[in-house]
Amino acid sequence: MALSRRAMLTGLPLSLMAGPATALARPAGTPVQIAHDEPFWRTVASRFRVSPDFVNLENGSSA
Repeated sequence: MALSRRAMLTGLPLSLMAGPATALARPAGTPVQIAHDEPFWRTVASRFRVSPDFVNLENGSSA
């Protein structure tokens, strides 16, 4: 069974089709400086749909 381009694209997540334009640029600096870069981490956190009223204590999976 041949796979059409349309069938393949409908199975891809949108993040793969969007490409690097939606990716965060790595901030300049050492790992320690990046770890303390609060504006960068606020941007990272804003990309996840998590209620501020919820504390996820399980960090080993994608709860």
